[in-house]
Amino acid sequence: METANNAREVEMVPISLAFRSELSNDRWFGAGQQQGDNMRVIVIDDMKANQDSALELKKDGHTVTVLGTVEEARSYFNRCLSQIALRQHRELGRLPQASMRDIDEGWSLPDVVLTDLWMPAPVTKWEAGCERIFGGNPYHPEHDTNRTALIPAGLVLSIKAANLGIRLIAILTDSDHHNDQLVATMDMLGWDGPPDPYSGIRKFEARYFQKGEGGPKDWVKLLKKITRQRNPS
Repeated sequence: METANNAREVEMVPISLAFRSELSNDRWFGAGQQQGDNMRVIVIDDMKANQDSALELKKDGHTVTVLGTVEEARSYFNRCLSQIALRQHRELGRLPQASMRDIDEGWSLPDVVLTDLWMPAPVTKWEAGCERIFGGNPYHPEHDTNRTALIPAGLVLSIKAANLGIRLIAILTDSDHHNDQLVATMDMLGWDGPPDPYSGIRKFEARYFQKGEGGPKDWVKLLKKITRQRNPS
């Protein structure tokens, strides 16, 4: 079973992105990054309609993975971290033989992460930080009231993706900068500027990327937006 502990078990610390480039990282980023097509796309959104809409990316030849909760996204990125660390230490000759079986040779880092901003807080005991803040701890039932809260998980997940070396990241929020102070602050990330496939994290508002008035998010339109410079057609 794949766990987030694989890297820790052999005391593997993620290596810097600069050093990672010396370790043949094209195998991890995959062909999609160079071609702009047939990309591996991760879509993170808790709304069923938006999840269904994301599957339409497959029609353009992309491989799509949809993650519907903060916990699922955290688990996915932990697996990415584990696979990167395992490969790095194998290439450096520091990977114990017993850990070789944990390497998934078919795995590669996704090309694109597209995510919602505000998502429901985790509904079980949180293991990424304070273990009781989101509820699920019988000794602190007062924290269970947080289970219905929305948190700006997409921002943190985008930073996590960038830290892993994923180059195309976009936050598509249902909110807008006229009534959400966080979204207004995120205008500094760029939201409708010149398309640049290596510009890092960018923020977009769903009112400009919807399928009809009040419809689900148009992830196909968003992906074309952030890759347009590299793929003019």
